[in-house]
Order: sequence, then C-alpha cells, then structure tokens
Amino acid sequence: MDFRYDAINNLMEKIKKFDHYSFLSATPIDINYEIDFFKNLPHYKVIWNNCFKVNTIRYKTPYAAKALARFIQIFMKEGITIKDINNDFTDVDQLYIFINSVKSIKQVLDTLKLNPDKVKICCADRNRNRLILDEYKIESVCNPNKKINFFTKKCFQGCNLFTNNGLIIVVSDGRLDHTLVDISTSMEQIVGRIRTNSEYQNVFRHLLVHIFSTNNNILSDNEFDSLMKDKEVEANNLLSVQNKVTNDELTAIISRLDIENDILSIINGKLIYNELKRQSFIYKQELKKAYKNGISIRAKFSKSEKFVVHSQEEWTDLDIKLSKAVTISYQQLLKDYLDHPDNSYELEYPEFSLIKEYLTESEMNSLRWNKDKMMKAVNDKKIMDKIYMNIFKTGFISNKDLKAKFKLEFEKYNITLSPKASLIEDCRLYDVRKCQKRIDETKVSGYELSNLYIKL
Repeated sequence: MDFRYDAINNLMEKIKKFDHYSFLSATPIDINYEIDFFKNLPHYKVIWNNCFKVNTIRYKTPYAAKALARFIQIFMKEGITIKDINNDFTDVDQLYIFINSVKSIKQVLDTLKLNPDKVKICCADRNRNRLILDEYKIESVCNPNKKINFFTKKCFQGCNLFTNNGLIIVVSDGRLDHTLVDISTSMEQIVGRIRTNSEYQNVFRHLLVHIFSTNNNILSDNEFDSLMKDKEVEANNLLSVQNKVTNDELTAIISRLDIENDILSIINGKLIYNELKRQSFIYKQELKKAYKNGISIRAKFSKSEKFVVHSQEEWTDLDIKLSKAVTISYQQLLKDYLDHPDNSYELEYPEFSLIKEYLTESEMNSLRWNKDKMMKAVNDKKIMDKIYMNIFKTGFISNKDLKAKFKLEFEKYNITLSPKASLIEDCRLYDVRKCQKRIDETKVSGYELSNLYIKL
C-alpha cells in the first residue's frame, strides 16, 4: 500500500498535464472503492454485443483444499463428462485451478502424490514459493498446459491461456483471507483467462466451478466500525507526535513502528495518512462478509452481470462427482480433529471438543460415529459426573452402600441403568481404588474414594 499510494498519486499528477484522458477497466468497480480522483470523473459503461453468461456450479465444503484434492483424484481415476457449450456430452481433458495459496497447492499435491510431469504451477517465482513446492517447479504461463494446472493470484488478471478442453475451478477457503475471490471483479477476470481465437475455442468456456468454505467468525458491522474508529484515533495520535519531534527522533520512532494494520504509510521517511489503506480494510471486511455463508455467495453471483446461477439437473455427472469430492464424512472430520485438535474445527463443529473430552475412540466407534448417538452419550456422562460428585465422600464406601446411592441418584435423574457398584470405576473426577475393609469382624468389599480433581 505504501507503493500504491506513491505510484497512484504520482500518476494522477502526471495525468493532469494532459487535456484528455480515459481510464478503462475490464470489470465494474464499486464507486465506494474508487480513489477520489476517479470519483470526480464522468463514468461510462461499454455494452458488448454477442456476450453470454457463464454458468456457475457452487459447492460448499468444510475444507476447500481437501475437497479439491478429492475432486482431482476422482478426475484422474474416473474422468468427468459434462455437456459442452454445444450441448454435447464431452470428456474434460484438463483442469484449470485458481487458488491463491501456494501452501494449499502443495497440500493437495502431497495428498495425491501427483507426478510433477502432470502438473503445471504458475505463481510468483520467489524463493519462499520454491522452497514450499520442493520438487514441483514454478512455470511460466506461456508453458504448455498439462492435465492439472494451478494458478495463484499472479494469474487472476491479465494472463492468456489457450485450450480447447479445459474446466475452470476456483477455490476459496473462508478461513484463509488471501484465498477469498471477489465475485464482481476477480471472479469475472478469471473466467476470461482462457481466451478464444481461430485455433482455440474452449468447449467449456460457458462454465465455472466454485469450491468454497465459509466462515461465520467475522466482525459484526458495529465491531468493525469500532475498530476503524480506533485506527483513526491511533493514526491521528501518531501524526500529532510526528509534528512535535525532531527528524532524528522521528526516524527512531518510525524504525520501531509496525504499521501493517494501521491506516498510515511511510512515504519518504514521513508518516502519511493513507486513504487507500482505509478503503482496503473496508473492502476486505465486505469480502469476508460475502463468505459468511452459502446464501451470501449465491447472492453475489446472482448480482453479477457475467454469471448465471445454474440449474442443478443440467450437470448430472459433474454434480455427482463434485458432491462426492466435497462431501467429507462426519466420521472423517472428527477423526482428523482427534489427530490434530484445532480451533478451526471447533468453530464449525463445537460438539467436537465435548466428544473428545467425554468419549473414547472405541466408544465413538461403537456408536458408529453418529453425532446424535455420541452427543446423547456425552450428555449421559455429564449426568454421571454430577452423580459421582453427589456420591463423593473421602474414605471407604461399601458396594452395598454404593449401589443404594446409585439407585437413589438414578431415580432422581430418571436414568435406566442398573445401579452396579462397579460403575464408580468409570469416574474420572477423583481417585477410586477397589479394596476390602473389615467391619465388625466381617470383610466388606467396596471402594476407597480420595483426591477430588474437579468441582462441577
């Protein structure tokens, strides 16, 4: 944004030296995000003849990269046949996948162990990306297409691709902001990447597949407004300080500042209020809101003049195979969570943490990984914890007294379990030791209770 501030303002100063000038964009730009110089210019819309709308197939999935990997796997093993632009059933030969995450691309490649000769990756040729991709090479857009072709944001606009048989897939992960694709701008640009000429006429140019996950965990409008007000206050405070210190003191202050998330930029050694950054924060917030749920994504596609929300029955084969790809079983998601517990799972499946806390994997398996059955078992165990606490008293308790106490508690909570003394052995709230004690010259079997760990 520092570079843009300087570059755009310098360009505007140069432009003013001309008597006539026009700015053209291939996609509509919301006037709210235009720079002030543009807002004051007359606006015109070019109407193109012989245009058609692109059909969109949208698939929501909990984990976009995993769904993409499964879809590629299905494509490589089973193939995909869909109606082309001429209404003929045609096999798809190549996939053109637009996903702005080199790490996600590598994750897919590692999952599928794809032959590097079958994969073309176009991204920024930086050392970091080369290290991530390892044996997979970064290629030029001009290189020959392959079976599987990946493109990061470097290629979302401006690059020209040519094929007669390529299906475009766009992938957006609601938890990774940098992968979110604006429907009205970037998405419209992406569908234009595969060009047509006398030699190449892509038979799937009428179709785009969008695999996405959503994220409901974003700031509300009020929370965002409050955040922006705080940024304004912080910016004004820093600008005020700048006017009161010497150049050397200012240099020392700036060297210690991290203004990545501020609405200030450092231009020529000075702090400058950057309206472009403020607009950028607002734009990114609106983009996140678009990925709050599937309904908001559908609305964005419907609003665009470039896309049409397709009729599901038109793409039977593709729908079935995409559905197989994006539908990751509840069992698999829960197993993934148990192997790698993470807040990202809990945001969408808050019950996962409870299931992990109260049930063993063996118990989950015996309940066939059914959510309703597992949650009932969890609730039963929660009630048992209350019963264990009601029973607890440091010292020895006989099996007979334990059964009697369980019987009373089970009647209280309307539990149909048999009141067996051995149930105490499942308690995890305090120490339980099976033992015998001599009472009135008689050996009595029971349990020693001690060391209370948890208070409910």
